[in-house]
Amino acid sequence: MNSGVAPARVGVLLVGGFLGAGKTTLISRLVRDPEVGPGLAVLVNELGALGLDEELLRGASESAALRSVQLDSGCLCCTLKGELGEALLELARPKMGLPPQQIVVELSGAALASEVHFQVATQALEAPYFADGLICVVDAHQAQRWAREAESLFVDQLARADLVLLSKVDLATPEERRAADGLIAHLAPGARVVPCSFGDISPSLLLSMSPAAPSSASPARHSHGLVGETVRVPDPIGYIALEALLETLSASLFRIKGVVEVRTSSGEGQPMLVQCVGDQISIEPYAGPATPPRLTFIGPKAAIDRAALEARVASLR
Repeated sequence: MNSGVAPARVGVLLVGGFLGAGKTTLISRLVRDPEVGPGLAVLVNELGALGLDEELLRGASESAALRSVQLDSGCLCCTLKGELGEALLELARPKMGLPPQQIVVELSGAALASEVHFQVATQALEAPYFADGLICVVDAHQAQRWAREAESLFVDQLARADLVLLSKVDLATPEERRAADGLIAHLAPGARVVPCSFGDISPSLLLSMSPAAPSSASPARHSHGLVGETVRVPDPIGYIALEALLETLSASLFRIKGVVEVRTSSGEGQPMLVQCVGDQISIEPYAGPATPPRLTFIGPKAAIDRAALEARVASLR
């Protein structure tokens, strides 16, 4: 029997932060939580033709209730405003099953959080969802570099934050930690700041935040100048050569990630998860869902040459 009572609106929590800050690690913790995870719907926005974060989240979740929509054709704040609204509507009012208790949107590290927040808040005036706060994840180890090399993005992501999670505090030196604290205090003086490592934080601190109202005017249009190129890696490659490539490119690029097959001593390929942010390079065994081997390179337009990247990757074989 239809009670005539409309379903409650669903809160939309935005998780922003610069490339490699730890957003996916944080959301993975949420979806693994036995109490919180089953009630979540997750929307992922990535740069690059073949996204990786959505697959990592699915691999982290033991709940079949996790639903995700990947928007990979561009940055939400630039090209996907209509698609964002459609995806949120699909998640808030699914055709099958009950609506989620919370929607979590993982923003691309190249997204201007203020513009996405404005779009969600204004669309929500006549939608079955509402803007439920903005979390900004800041890498304590890399904060100074990002503030220097991508100032407009770094400033914007912090400016509207309700909660700042200071990640990778275990990697930061005392000087880097003090510098990150100073940047946050200057750029987000009204935000609550919580240090964490590996996304280890209570879900209750993140969810059901107070809804925020949209600003009185839409943010100005922008060009963030970052691009992502995804290059297929169809054959097994050498570990040492891969590590050397990452070390060479990390100085000019902001992020490198992907799944590739690395040759073992027997000559066979073993799937490995590649994550590279600055001087932090991780190459670890990958046990997630089957996925095409590829690497995604993200950085300033001037540093991204697809033909050159394809040639460098081909040389790894």
